[in-house]
Amino acid sequence: MHHHDGHDHSHHHRLDVTNASKMLIWGMFLNLAYVAAELAGGLITGSLALIADAGHNFSDASGLFLAWVAFRLIRIKFTKSNTYGRRKASILISVLNSLLIVFAVALIIREAIHRFSAPAIFDGYKVSIIAGAGVVINFLTAYLLHRDKEKDINLKGAYLHMIADGLVSLGVIVSGILIAVTDLPWIDPLVSILIAAVVLYSTWGLLRDSLRLATDAIPPGIHLDDVTEKMRRVKGVLDVHHIHIWPISTNENALTGHILVSKSSSPEDIEKIKHTLRHELEHLNIAHSTLEVEFADSHCKGKIC
Repeated sequence: MHHHDGHDHSHHHRLDVTNASKMLIWGMFLNLAYVAAELAGGLITGSLALIADAGHNFSDASGLFLAWVAFRLIRIKFTKSNTYGRRKASILISVLNSLLIVFAVALIIREAIHRFSAPAIFDGYKVSIIAGAGVVINFLTAYLLHRDKEKDINLKGAYLHMIADGLVSLGVIVSGILIAVTDLPWIDPLVSILIAAVVLYSTWGLLRDSLRLATDAIPPGIHLDDVTEKMRRVKGVLDVHHIHIWPISTNENALTGHILVSKSSSPEDIEKIKHTLRHELEHLNIAHSTLEVEFADSHCKGKIC
């Protein structure tokens, strides 16, 4: 005899999508305003480092927009043909964001290599002043995203990139001052390559985690051994097996599994066990669980049921 438990829709650990969307919109417009100022400043002063940073900041603004689109798709209700709605699109967007940034880095490096042979002359102090605004904008955007960054990989990626960009802007300030003092224009393309390295480093973890989610691997931060051990500790559970964990979206995870209970367990005991299991799984950031109950004398013993 088997008992099937439907999806549990607890809101524990849930992201406030409406508030996160507002923060993304504010961050996007702040970054777009700075991109326009930074690009204009780079063209006027001839600074590749400034133009490179503007290009990356534009990709971040695009990333913020795509993350906002992802949240809009998450809110689309399920249909008969899409029983999970459009939630998976948020994972695909996180992959796209990572790949776009890697592409932007490649362009920055290519242009920087060219500038080593044909360096540009520009006013380092003006570049530093423009980059100083970037420090404020990037760290302000990071502050807006800080609260919810651990609840969604798109938000975490945006937050990390804002922090990285703030540090990069500090680097541009330093390079501008060094050029003004030393009159060595090759410092500009060197800083551009350092910018590219910092951005690539900050993006690698996001790309890796995004690809894991896209292939239905166990989401980052969740460990199978921890989950099964915590489930086995629930009173009345003799064993658990056939556990499968996968992401529904960038901020929602699901689990299916078989739980073994005593043959003498009553329907009330079973409901209490399942309720406790759901509660424990919620604390592990697994909000949707489907559990099949087996009695001791009908245990699958490792075979597929």
